[in-house]
Amino acid sequence: MIPSFVLGFIGAGFGIYAGSKSKDKRKKPMKFAKILFGQCMAILLLSNGISWTIRSHSRAELRNILNEKDLKIVVDGANLSLIDTQKVISELKSIEPHFGRKSYELTDFKIGVSSKSNSMKLMLRKDRKVKNRYWIFWNKYVATSQHEIGKIKSNTLSKTLANI
Repeated sequence: MIPSFVLGFIGAGFGIYAGSKSKDKRKKPMKFAKILFGQCMAILLLSNGISWTIRSHSRAELRNILNEKDLKIVVDGANLSLIDTQKVISELKSIEPHFGRKSYELTDFKIGVSSKSNSMKLMLRKDRKVKNRYWIFWNKYVATSQHEIGKIKSNTLSKTLANI
């Protein structure tokens, strides 16, 4: 994917070069430039579409797991009370996508969610600017362990983390 993107920029260079030539010498380089630049744009759109799809499916999968019965939640090694567990589950279900700028800290904490049939480990990063906003990462897929799958607002996690 990256080599293809680089070739697209080379194509843009060909386009600039071809633009400086006379009309009869410009056709072949300009055709080559258009193909390479089109390839660059196609790769860019395709990679963004795949990334969005993976994140969207991850949010749906997370919600499905959170709908199971008898969930147990552990925040940075500390078990939560039944009331706090229900609150955190509700807050995690409210995960939503985010477009635009992100302002999360580099420090993170882990949330373990387990039931009889499933278990997962989420990594959350607290937002620096918006109080009680957390960015959720999931180590199940490479894309979702490096890029957030969404954001939540949680007063329960803020209180829990203050007590740990």
